[in-house]
Amino acid sequence: MADFDAAYFDARYGGDYERRNPVRKLRYYLDAVRDLRPSGRLLDVGCAYGLFLAEARKHYEVTGADVSQHAVERARALLPGTQIIQAGIEDLSPGERFDVITCFDVLEHVADLDNAFAKLTGLLREDGVLALTVPVYDSPAGVLVGLLDRDETHLWKKNRDFWRTMMTTKGFSLVRDEGLWRYALGKYYLFWGGRRWRNLSPAILLIGARS
Repeated sequence: MADFDAAYFDARYGGDYERRNPVRKLRYYLDAVRDLRPSGRLLDVGCAYGLFLAEARKHYEVTGADVSQHAVERARALLPGTQIIQAGIEDLSPGERFDVITCFDVLEHVADLDNAFAKLTGLLREDGVLALTVPVYDSPAGVLVGLLDRDETHLWKKNRDFWRTMMTTKGFSLVRDEGLWRYALGKYYLFWGGRRWRNLSPAILLIGARS
């Protein structure tokens, strides 16, 4: 298993995790989820430093989980009193089920996707929803990103149809499918998304309802 320590986060996010995860991006993800499940219990898998949880807890009862001890310590410092579990997907057992599970830029790092989806499905209530983001490598922009991608923990460099099919064959009805553009340019971070980009962008947001 990769060691997602402080050095990894510094390398992955240029030493500025917060700037690479601005509030406007987090709220975009949150609004997409709230369109389907506006309240309830939410589990953020791969919560990193807890920035998304900080927004989500305004509307949900939240729990976070991350495999990284470094990330969990940062999240707990940001969100005292919030349950933050140190665990990978395969080891998750929070003792409850959730209305929403979010999994942002996580699954491309997980070796056993079948087991991961089985675990996530088991943690969802019968009418729950799963939201995920992943990089994709099949559009011209995605091909370029793939050439520049030096993250050795990215085990799945797949196209968008791979992830769409994964969702639908693992028991989810795909209800939201959007493209995402995410770029760090010097001191600026550019972010936008939407359905019109679903077949062009270098990353996607998928939301599935248990079927």
